[in-house]
Amino acid sequence: MKLKTFVNQIAVENTYLLTSDKSSQLLIDPGSDLEYLPEIDNLSAVLLTHAHFDHILGLASVREKYPDIPIYLAETEKDWPCSPELNCSSLMLGSPLISVQATDYYVFDKAYQITDFAFTIRDTPGHSIGGVSIVFSNEKKVFSGDTLFKNSIGRTDLPTGNFEQLIHSIKSQLFSLPNDFIVYSGHGEPTTIGEEKSFNPFF
Repeated sequence: MKLKTFVNQIAVENTYLLTSDKSSQLLIDPGSDLEYLPEIDNLSAVLLTHAHFDHILGLASVREKYPDIPIYLAETEKDWPCSPELNCSSLMLGSPLISVQATDYYVFDKAYQITDFAFTIRDTPGHSIGGVSIVFSNEKKVFSGDTLFKNSIGRTDLPTGNFEQLIHSIKSQLFSLPNDFIVYSGHGEPTTIGEEKSFNPFF
């Protein structure tokens, strides 16, 4: 699996484009800059780690170009893409963002197989009520959204944020992964589970 990271100007948010050995593609958290759009030619799905504005600013553009592509999100945030209050664009962006709704909602005990991609979804609320982490066990990769960062954790002062819940999510759902799993966060550089267990000051 090939991975390309696009760092968007707004909130320095990471968008990830995954391409399988057979050229199928997944897009994770489409951000503001849309530099990833020309590189998409065989998109199978869009996966959202959560629905704060900086992670969905490009969602409507992706939907316009690929109208039949499934968009996955936690059901607890199903109303967020179309609500400037819930997606925090009214609070933080300076202008309201009304995007498009997801088409599918994650099932946490399901082993997903979308074209060439095999992954599972872990329920990791705390930064937001519907925060998830996407685990590709065969590739030893996890996309943690704004749950876990390199030497830090997601903020919990936004609506539905909860510090105790976030710490529990990380300990139970992420630190249970093997130490050599690479963590790709919603912001910042990659890290590993082992590094965060050893050096993250919140633990």
